[in-house]
Amino acid sequence: MYLAAGVMFVGGAVIVAVGLRARDDRLPLRGHAGIRTRATTHSEDTWYPAQRAAAPWMVAAGVFLVAAAVAVVLLRPADEDGLVVAAVGALGAGVSALVAALAASRTAHRILEEGTAPTPGGRDPGVGPGAPG
Repeated sequence: MYLAAGVMFVGGAVIVAVGLRARDDRLPLRGHAGIRTRATTHSEDTWYPAQRAAAPWMVAAGVFLVAAAVAVVLLRPADEDGLVVAAVGALGAGVSALVAALAASRTAHRILEEGTAPTPGGRDPGVGPGAPG
């Protein structure tokens, strides 16, 4: 159970880091992290707001995993309580991740429906987050 707690802890820490980068517009559109759907990856004008909408829920998912991992170790992992805590942490993380995906998707779809997002490739590369300069 210590191995599982270690995996949960590291995974949770990575998810928190991704959530914080999403909040600060530091997840690149062409990178590997973030909520990736057809709508969120349409353009930078949908990508960054969608990731910001998902960020608090991504951080919550990571915190659930980290907290569960610490609790499992403190509760003696051989006990049944450790397994219950791990399951509750995983469930909390899963629900938070689902809400993050829904928040990102809704935000991106709203932007597309408003017609404020340009067609892919139509954005001026000298404007916005990550722009040179």
